[in-house]
Amino acid sequence: MSNGTGKKILLLAIFLGLMIGLGVWITKFNPESGSLSSTVRKPQPAPTMDTLKLDGQWPQIVAHSAAPARGRASARYTLVEFGDFQCPQCGKARPVLEKILRKYPSQVNLLFIHRPFPQLHKWAIPAGKASEIAAAQGKFWPMYDKLYSQQDNLEPGYYGEYAAQIGMNKAGFQKAFDAGAGEDKLTAATAFSDRLGVQQTPTTLLHDNLKHTVTIYVGLDGTKNADGTLQYPGVNALAAKPPWVGSTAALASLR
Repeated sequence: MSNGTGKKILLLAIFLGLMIGLGVWITKFNPESGSLSSTVRKPQPAPTMDTLKLDGQWPQIVAHSAAPARGRASARYTLVEFGDFQCPQCGKARPVLEKILRKYPSQVNLLFIHRPFPQLHKWAIPAGKASEIAAAQGKFWPMYDKLYSQQDNLEPGYYGEYAAQIGMNKAGFQKAFDAGAGEDKLTAATAFSDRLGVQQTPTTLLHDNLKHTVTIYVGLDGTKNADGTLQYPGVNALAAKPPWVGSTAALASLR
């Protein structure tokens, strides 16, 4: 091999090494890549929702709820949970919502609207179907409790047993499930949630049934704007300081 040929090979090797190194650097630091830079991105704020629009669509919100309200129908306030039965944060929010209902039974009740994210949660749609089949027999809330308490066991093979445990006919439930019962309502609720701007679960609305105002709560501890300020509070904030506590007028209206 001549010295000229050897130098060419050496230069080519150096050039290729530089190109490979450049490629690794670009992949590592490119904001559009799925590597390091994407892992250190700040959490994105939740989509902005219009509270006036939400109040204006209150009849449609009630219509898309999976079942009649849990709690007293005459309550001054109504909570609306947009949830996904396989969503871990929804599972963590559930006991907070239940605590609010138990502590203030005359002030607040609860509705549930399906907002599954099947691209993240494989069993979100099947679990939603199971709850809708239960709802058709007036057993949505018992199935709601069962599904949230069994978030690690939401494969369809479990649902028939859950149905039996809440007093449903197991064979009848399975027949309805296999036939696709509940899918239409699930699809409609998801599309409706999208139109309202609900793109994160749990999203919870608090509707003042007297003043017709809506307060939005997202997640457990809320979301922040790009500048770090609070965008939406979370349900923990609601539990810590519900609007009816300390308000003489609000409490008087409940008597």
